[in-house]
Amino acid sequence: LKSLNLASNNLLSLPESFTDLASLESLSLKNNPYLSFEPIVERLLQFENLHVLDISDNNLTDLPKNFSKLIHLTDLDLSGNNLTSLPKNIGLISYLQVLNLGMDASGTSKNAITKFPSSFSKLTRMRVLNLNGLVMSQLPTAVSSFTLLEEIYFEWCGINKFPDQLHGLTNLKLIDGSFNYINSIPTWIGDFTQLQTLKLDGDFFSKSTTRIKVLPDEISKCTNLQILSMNDQLLQKLPEG
Repeated sequence: LKSLNLASNNLLSLPESFTDLASLESLSLKNNPYLSFEPIVERLLQFENLHVLDISDNNLTDLPKNFSKLIHLTDLDLSGNNLTSLPKNIGLISYLQVLNLGMDASGTSKNAITKFPSSFSKLTRMRVLNLNGLVMSQLPTAVSSFTLLEEIYFEWCGINKFPDQLHGLTNLKLIDGSFNYINSIPTWIGDFTQLQTLKLDGDFFSKSTTRIKVLPDEISKCTNLQILSMNDQLLQKLPEG
């Protein structure tokens, strides 16, 4: 067995024989709020082939102490929990490429991580990062270290400026920063020549000073752009290019 999906059940525990699934590569325990994850993670440490783990929507307030020993993970979904922090040594999961810390589908369950450990910057293989719903005035400084990053999501975060941390991350193909307080787009947006999707929808109920009125001419340099969404902004004209 390589993939096991046990999402949205009422599991109380996993059987001892669970560790016999030595070939397991992908495991979803999403929405099993009665599970105790401390012993589960201890067992998962034996799964050297486990690369994908989904423990979203479980009302978790913290992660087990041994969580960062899951060093083979490449895809981790922690969305829709109630986490207030990440493990200090999260950087040990250095093969991580996809990390979801966002909110659940309804937007009601959100993590509350406001400070990221210094080791977060060691996750330099990151390609997809979802921070939707985390309350912050700016992105974590570590993001500027993620030079392989291709997709970033930071909707409903309270960010008040187009993130400087993205400057130089020219592998980006998707940026979704909708429903924040961003009122301008920097000229270096033109550096994102691989960008395919840019979503910066505004909040209809926000003040006019927190909405975008001008698209810089440099956006015309994003020659691979296929989707541009600026709904509920206050654009007065479009670039000539």
